[in-house]
Amino acid sequence: MEDGTLAGAINKMFGNRKLVGVADYPCPICGGPMYCFKESKMYKDGHPKYACPNTDCKYKEGSDDKIVRSVLTPEQLTMSSVRSNAIRYMKHNSVISNTGMWSKRFSDFIASNEVEQNVYNKSQAFVKQIVAGGTNHMIMSGETGVGKSHLAMSILWEYLRQTNYGKRVTITDSAGRKYSSPTARHVLYCNFRDLLELLKQGINDKATGSMMTQVINELKVAELVVIDDLGAELANRDVASPYAMDQALSIFEARQNKPTVITTNLHKNDIVNAYDARIWSRLTENSKGFILTFKGIDDHRQMEGV
Repeated sequence: MEDGTLAGAINKMFGNRKLVGVADYPCPICGGPMYCFKESKMYKDGHPKYACPNTDCKYKEGSDDKIVRSVLTPEQLTMSSVRSNAIRYMKHNSVISNTGMWSKRFSDFIASNEVEQNVYNKSQAFVKQIVAGGTNHMIMSGETGVGKSHLAMSILWEYLRQTNYGKRVTITDSAGRKYSSPTARHVLYCNFRDLLELLKQGINDKATGSMMTQVINELKVAELVVIDDLGAELANRDVASPYAMDQALSIFEARQNKPTVITTNLHKNDIVNAYDARIWSRLTENSKGFILTFKGIDDHRQMEGV
């Protein structure tokens, strides 16, 4: 029987994942779930401020931080800092012009047919594999608007969530003593076409060049990286420019044994012809079971009127 009370209506509203996003972490005061409306500018820009709907708590991120510092244990404060640092690293070093992508999560991906359910399940399995220490690669191939980028971004967020945004590392102090300390996970999202454009700008702009040198270095060493839209830079050409080919080979060689997700509108033969057989070899290394073809999926953007 449907609950006709105000509380029931509120619960129903917050249960609608099309309307609200749910924080990956609980309210620091009462431990309950926190939400943010997806239509808010903060959520769309990838900087959601979550709030607790509990009427006895009413915690809001940003405005109640002093209260949080007074009630959290030192360990909870440390983990909160680790989470913030992981998100800050990802957003500072990623290359992404469509900031709306930051809001994409597995919970927003609606599988309407068997093919969509399969790519969703495979994406979840990929996260499980790399959280367990795997160095797998995943290749998502399909037309524009079929959900590749959505799932790729979801993989980053889910990996952070399942690892609590951090890991423990051994640190040696100046006296030679070793101790374990939590540190942020490093994951990145990179649109390949945007990357090439910024690298070209950096040739004549010292500040941009310095920034992009750091980005390239981070792309090569981060724990998990998404290279989005490989091949979009080709436009109407069949073969990549020598510059694009060199950049792709440099990145993929560095990531041979590191978890990496690649999305592309190209198929195997297209990639081999456009770039180089060596690049296809680097892409498919450690990708057994994780080469996904998005056939039989409609363009979500056209369906949503975007």
